[in-house]
Amino acid sequence: MTIFAFWQPIILSGLLVFIASAAIRMVMPWHRTDYKTTGGAEEAIRSARKDLPPGTYLVPHCIDPEEFEKP
Repeated sequence: MTIFAFWQPIILSGLLVFIASAAIRMVMPWHRTDYKTTGGAEEAIRSARKDLPPGTYLVPHCIDPEEFEKP
């Protein structure tokens, strides 16, 4: 038996692991506490990081997805 006989199970198991890990990451609350809030200093942090390249900061930090709707 060659490795080519195992391509279908390898691809299928990789796809199932990817889908399961993505679903767990999005649904389960395990990583929601990884990032903390700024404690009311959001404007000071915004002004301090204005010269940083985009993508190197996490401001604003929204705990609840409904906060994304607020300006």
